Amino acid sequence: MTVEPLDPDPELVSELESRPKWFLERLYEVFADDVLDTKAPTLREVLADRHTDQVRQFLEDYEILSERNVNRRYAEEYLNKSLGISREDLDVRDRYELLLVVYENGCRDKLRSMIIRSELFAVKNEREFQLDQELNLDGVENRVTAFLRKANVEEQHLDPIQTTVDENESSVALDIRQEYGRKYRNVFAFRQSPGQENVPVNPSVEGTSFYPLRNMSIGVEPKDGETVITFSKSTDNWEGTLTELFSDVFGVGNLFQKLEEKSSPGVQEIQQDTIAAVEDESTDTADTVREAVQQRTETAAEQIDQSDEPEETKEDLKQRVETFRLVGYSISNDQATSTDEFTIIADDLNHVFGTIEGIELSFEDYLEKAEKDNIQLIFKIQNEHVKLSAGDWEPLRGPRITAGNKEALEILLSEMDEPDCD
Repeated sequence: MTVEPLDPDPELVSELESRPKWFLERLYEVFADDVLDTKAPTLREVLADRHTDQVRQFLEDYEILSERNVNRRYAEEYLNKSLGISREDLDVRDRYELLLVVYENGCRDKLRSMIIRSELFAVKNEREFQLDQELNLDGVENRVTAFLRKANVEEQHLDPIQTTVDENESSVALDIRQEYGRKYRNVFAFRQSPGQENVPVNPSVEGTSFYPLRNMSIGVEPKDGETVITFSKSTDNWEGTLTELFSDVFGVGNLFQKLEEKSSPGVQEIQQDTIAAVEDESTDTADTVREAVQQRTETAAEQIDQSDEPEETKEDLKQRVETFRLVGYSISNDQATSTDEFTIIADDLNHVFGTIEGIELSFEDYLEKAEKDNIQLIFKIQNEHVKLSAGDWEPLRGPRITAGNKEALEILLSEMDEPDCD
């Protein structure tokens, strides 16, 4: 196929340089609704010449995903569960291909929703709080607009705020961007002159100011007289902004005095069984925990079977659930045993306890003397470790676990129905 002479934007050609031919072909098909059988260099030039604005928009969208550090797996969960994009289509290698799939499925208008919802899903367990009242979500967008008018125009806040509202049938997510002060940096002066491309022999330096932005996503999900509120990040240094927002938009005064950290019913149950076993000298603690977990595993598998998930997803979740097992204990900041931190982790605790005579009884005695709130249980699900403590769970190492394991844990550690009795 012959291609008419091209005059591509060299900057866009450079940006596309690292993209493989198959990626360029799919991107061209999205923009042109056609196929082009030619070599990769020509494809880059065609895209950068005939689809300049579309390519530039695509690259800007990618920069947003990169800036927000969007977790690909959590974004895939949103795209599959909320927008119905198949898991086969979502078997992607990086954020570039993830964005390409969004474009191919005509879902670019859902990009902001994907970013917000995937951020909230990523911290669903760690930063969830309970508010003892059911918030009204009717007309939230109008109330947010009124809040912004008051904050940015009427009261002339020193740090302007932008807020995006994402609504679905059961919840609202708010994405806040706010300036935080004024910063200074040095740049070459010629960079400040529009249209100036030629570099002087000896460029001069001048100072310039800028106003950096911070962001926070908030999930608000009312149900049964209560509301679950999720923050995508620590609320440190956000208290003033969030207190005003919830007061104006939802009518909740003194927000942080009313929030209680949300606990996980399954974690509480396992911890209670563990403490009872520790205090009962006739009971083996590890065996008691294993029995409690086995019951939960069986019930979780039944719930998964009864769900509306595709069969492939059900099998994946059940396989993950079946790997959930106790692999260790941790005691930290415990005055009763003078322990700063003590952790034991082993895939086979029975083997460890069996290597030295009397070690298991000594360890159980150690657990019994420790303050109950300072004892954490360590579990493994597939190849990742999680820690159960204070009625909740969190990754043992690092800030996140994989989306599939997280979903399996949410099922395992949720409120479970009592089994039917004949």
